[in-house]
Amino acid sequence: MRNQLYLTDDGNQWERRVNSWLHLRYRGGQYEEVPAEHKGDFGIEGFSRDGIAYQCYAPRGPLKVKELYENQRKKITDDISKFVTRKVDLAKLFGKLKIGSWWLVVPEHRSAKLVQHATEKAELVRSKALSYVKVGFFIHIATPEDFATERQAAIVKGLEALQLEESEVALAEVKDWADKNDQFVQILDRKIQAYSGETRKTKISDLRDQWIERFIASENTLNKMQIASPDIWEEFRALKNRKEKALFTKYSINAAASDVLLGTLDQLRQDILARLPNLDPARAEELSMGTVAEWLHQCPLDFPDGTKTEQ
Repeated sequence: MRNQLYLTDDGNQWERRVNSWLHLRYRGGQYEEVPAEHKGDFGIEGFSRDGIAYQCYAPRGPLKVKELYENQRKKITDDISKFVTRKVDLAKLFGKLKIGSWWLVVPEHRSAKLVQHATEKAELVRSKALSYVKVGFFIHIATPEDFATERQAAIVKGLEALQLEESEVALAEVKDWADKNDQFVQILDRKIQAYSGETRKTKISDLRDQWIERFIASENTLNKMQIASPDIWEEFRALKNRKEKALFTKYSINAAASDVLLGTLDQLRQDILARLPNLDPARAEELSMGTVAEWLHQCPLDFPDGTKTEQ
């Protein structure tokens, strides 16, 4: 399954992330990590007391489908070989516990052929009649979607950042928003002129499009956040409301519009990261830009009138 959120993890990061999910899923010692440093490379990362053996794999950077399949296929082949050949050690490791399935946990899974390969390897394991393997043993290719509850718990506990995919906003969407919000466009143009000192219409239009794009992207991110983590979304809303109420002090003093704008952006970004430490920094930047764009066109953030634009 395609998942863009964890493709930048290296092998060690992915292993730590998956182990944190598994410890959240299995409380009270029901999940046992199996470190490989001291004669422990048995083809598994750990196992749960309900009879699942887990192994993690993340490639070094995004791969094309065929390359990803070949790497994941090799991982299954190599580690299932260890799972079979190291039967003396594994029998001691599991004791009376019998393993019903072996899960390869990956950031993304994109090939039906990998499932076929997993099925073949599961048949091989069953044919060995291993003392620690159940009769119906199978291999499962797991992705982050298999750990939705644990991912949410890890975010709430601050064990990992809330990762939301970047919102791509097309120029046509920006133009459509501008056409439907003429009054706000006029307000934006005046404030862009005030903070930038720019008088050229074309340049003001370019800057306006960038602010609108950031506003739309921020709104899209907030919609995703509300679904993925309502608690973090509510915390951001409360922070935004508090900051908005205090904005009058920013432009009631005699300060340059550009200083007020940059200071507001910087302080808001810092406040978001401080109040929402489990939010991905890239999304914090996006939300600060989008929020200031909203304050610009909806008037909580105001500046003295600029000069007239040149034709």
